Amino acid sequence: MNRQILYFIQHIPLFGSVFAFRFAVLRKAFSQLIFVWVLSSLPIIFTIFGAVFFEDKPFDMALLSTLNITILFIYTAAFLAPVIWLCVDRVIYPKTQKVFPGINWIFLVAIIFLIFSSAAWGFGNSKFSSDEFSQKITLTIYFLSVYFWFLTIADSCNAEFDFVSSAREQEDSFINKVTRG
Repeated sequence: MNRQILYFIQHIPLFGSVFAFRFAVLRKAFSQLIFVWVLSSLPIIFTIFGAVFFEDKPFDMALLSTLNITILFIYTAAFLAPVIWLCVDRVIYPKTQKVFPGINWIFLVAIIFLIFSSAAWGFGNSKFSSDEFSQKITLTIYFLSVYFWFLTIADSCNAEFDFVSSAREQEDSFINKVTRG
C-alpha cells in the first residue's frame, strides 16, 4: 500500500520531481536554499525585527504588515528568475545529461507565475485586493516559487547523477520483481 502511494505521488506533476533526487542531494540543496533564502530575505527580516523592537508591535502584526501582497509578488519574481534560467538552459538548450522529471511542468508554471506576479505589480497592486483569498493565493505562489527554486538548487547539486541510469535501474528492478512473482 505504501509503495502504491509513493508511486502515485512520484507521478504528480510538480511535486513528484523531488523524488528524482537522492536524499543526500536534497539535504545539501535544502541547506543551500535556507542560506540563500535567508540572505535574500534580510530586508523583510530587518523590517519585522525593527517593527517588533523599535515600534513595539507584536510579532504577528509586524509579520502580517511586512509580508503584504506587493512584497510577495516581488520576491516571487526574484525567486523564479533562476528557475526559468535553469529551465531555458537545460530544456531549450539540452546538455548531454538528462534533467529531472517534471522540469517541463515547472518551466510552464514558473512562467505563468512570473507573468502573473509581473502583471500584478505592473498594473498597479491596488487592483489586487488584500482580502484573505488574495493573500492565500499569493502565499501559495510564493512558496511554490521557493519550492521550484529548491529543485533547481538540487539539480545543480546533482551534477554527477544520471537520471536515465537511475530510471533503467528502477525498470530492471521492477522487471525482476514481476518475473519472480
